[in-house]
Order: sequence, then C-alpha cells, then structure tokens
Amino acid sequence: MESQEQYEEQLPTEPFVKANCPFALTQDDTYLYIRIDDVSRYLNEAEQGPEFHVDGNHFIFDLQPSHCLELLLAETSLLNMLGENNRVIYNREKGCYTCRVEKVEKGRVFAEIEGIRRVESEREMVHGEDEVYREMDERHQKEEQEELSKAKAIYKAAVESNKNGYGFMNQYIDVFKGQDKLLNECCTVNPFEVEINQRMRVKFVNEEEEFDPERYAFDNYDDEQLQEIEPILSLKAPLTQGIEHQFEAMSIQQEPQPIQDTVLNQQILIQILDVLYAYHYELRMHSFHPDPHSESASNITKLSSVLSSFVDYHELSHPPQLLLALLVNCTRRALLKPLYRNFELSQKVIDDMVEMTLNAAQPRKVMKQRLEHVREIMEGGEHRLYNVCYIDDMIKWMQGNYSDGEIRLVSQQLMNARGKVTKKHIGFELEEVDMMAQEYKKSGGME
Repeated sequence: MESQEQYEEQLPTEPFVKANCPFALTQDDTYLYIRIDDVSRYLNEAEQGPEFHVDGNHFIFDLQPSHCLELLLAETSLLNMLGENNRVIYNREKGCYTCRVEKVEKGRVFAEIEGIRRVESEREMVHGEDEVYREMDERHQKEEQEELSKAKAIYKAAVESNKNGYGFMNQYIDVFKGQDKLLNECCTVNPFEVEINQRMRVKFVNEEEEFDPERYAFDNYDDEQLQEIEPILSLKAPLTQGIEHQFEAMSIQQEPQPIQDTVLNQQILIQILDVLYAYHYELRMHSFHPDPHSESASNITKLSSVLSSFVDYHELSHPPQLLLALLVNCTRRALLKPLYRNFELSQKVIDDMVEMTLNAAQPRKVMKQRLEHVREIMEGGEHRLYNVCYIDDMIKWMQGNYSDGEIRLVSQQLMNARGKVTKKHIGFELEEVDMMAQEYKKSGGME
C-alpha cells in the first residue's frame, strides 16, 4: 500500500480536470459545488455505487464504467475532507449528483474554477454529441418498456389462465405440489384450494378464527410477561454498517421521488416489504444477531402474509392504500404467530425496518442484501421452495427497479401511514379485548 508521501508525489503540480462526463463547477464563500450530469441512465448498469474522494485539493467522482471526474486545485489543504456539512445529493428529475464540499478557508475564491468552467464549456464531451445521447436514451427507454410489458403480460396471463397460481407474479403452479406438511404447518391459506382473487379475504377470515384474545391480553397486560418482553423492546436497532457505501464525511442523499409509472411496481415493492418485515422481526427477537436459528425460516414464513397466504396485494392500486394494508397485515401476523403477541413489539419492528433498511444511504442496495440474507436462511430444508418461487425473483426485480429516492419516499409514506393505523383497523376486536384486559387487571386478576 503506497504511503501518503508517495501518493502526493504522483499528483500533478498544476491544477487540472480530467473527465469523461459532463459536469459543472460553482462556488460561494463557504463551499465548492461539483455537479456531475447525465448519471441516471447508467445507475442500474453501474458495477457498484458511485465513489467520492476528497483529499485537500483533490476530488474524485467515479461511477464505473461510465463516469469519472478528477479535479485538482492549485494549492493543497483547500478542501475540508471532514466537513460536517459535506453532502452528496442525487436529483432524480435532473439525473445528476451535486457534491458540496466545505472550503478550509471561508471566503477564499478558487480562481482556477473559472478557467476550468470556460475550458469545459468549449470542449467536446468524450461520450459524443447530443445525438448519441438521444439514441442511448431511446434504446434504454425501449428496453425498459419491453421488460415492463413482459412483466405485465406474465402477471395477467398467470391470473387469467391459472387462478391458483402463486409465487412471484403468480407464475408458479407446481413448486409446492406434494408439500402438504409444509403448507399445513406454516400457511394460513392453501394456494391449491383458494384462488388468487380470494386469498386476502380468506386469510382475514382464517386469522380472525385463529386469534387468541387471552394470549394477546397476557402478552400485553401481565406484569411478569411484560418484564420478560421489555429487554426485547428496549434493544436499539444497529446502524447499518458494512452494507452501505459511505465515503468519508460525505453522505449520499437521494431526493424522495414517487415510484415511476406502474401499479405493478408498487404492489411488488409492498410484497417485498411484507417479507422484510418478517425478517426484521426475527432479527429483533434474536438481538439483531445475523446468524439464523433453527426456527428462523419457519418464523419468517409464518410472519409474512405473502409467504404464508400467497397474497399479492393486487386488490389495491394506490400507495396510501397499499401501505395501510401492509401495516395492517404485518401487525395481524405479529399478533398471531410469534412467541410474544405484543402490540408494541409489532410496531417496533416497523421502526427497525425503516431505520435499518429503508433509511439507509443506499436503501435499494440494502434491501437487496436483506433479501439475499432471507434466501440464505430459507436455503436449508423444505423452506428453500420459497426461494424458488419468491425470493430469487424478488432479488432480480430489485436489481432493475426502484431508485433510492423512490424507496426513501415510500419510507416517509410508511411512517405517515403508521400514525393513521389504529387497533380498529387491525381487527380482532382489539379495542374491546384491551378494555376487558384492563378491567381484569384492575380487579387483581393478573396478579
């Protein structure tokens, strides 16, 4: 590994800029702003997330294999690499990154910036003329539209030709054939007995019959039981480390954006979040230790409405309705299946999913890695069938859909929706059960 002295010796002594992408430089008394344009079309094809490096007078932006910008200023120690207000913001609408870097000396004007801007405005961009860009845009748009049309066609055909299909986009029919034991142990709805369009309704009916009000009252009002649950509730969700792409003091912040174009995209994202809720619940129950336990695959399956009842949320078409349905379904499962059927615990897991995954610096990447962990957990034994018809396809879908900004907006909407969900929405006559449990406790019945 080269030393700092060797690194500095390799740097040019004169200010320069080297770029294969369009960019712009501006400054004020406090900050230098570097904008890298025409990024959006390459993000999904990038080998990894964009890298940013700041070191004194040296700035690098690298998005392999398409974008690279290297900037060297005239003097050393001009840029504050540890500035608290350093930021990298992605603007989806404009398709550009803007990097804001603190100056070490406030009010200092970098004269060479004007020269670089003039040179850049006169040079021909390495990628080619506007016509090349237009052709690339048209090709990418055509490919995306073709993929979307294929997905819609598969979904429509599955529902119309096979009303008992299941799995991702309901395209599977024989994965669970002969798996009666697994279906009986883990599932609330049998896909071979209930058609796609009836599964959500049947799920709710079966859950109402299964709900145990005495068990719920015990886990929410008995003092000894609450003391046993308290250590699990008080656990602090760990910050995501080693999974996000962090670059010194510069945090990537992509602006919240609505999910583009399709109801299908929204519904599939809700299905993925449904599975990830079950995953985060299992993490909290085991003190956020990543190694799976012997019952982890079964627990995740039972806690997820998608995996246990083969529902696809197709009945709903707007984000607010989908998010409310997600919260209701996740909470209902958490009050039916786990060791502790505690309402506060069920809501705590929503916070975990938001804090640990949806609010990560690169949430799309983190969600994909969470699903890959689910796949590892499911791989042993008969639960691997869920990888075949759900998890593998979800991972592939995450690779080509959703931006960080879209997921960030869903995160905000999810927390807003959470504030609107009441126990009346959940069902199970929870409000009445709460009242009776409270009266029973007052009378000394739980002492």
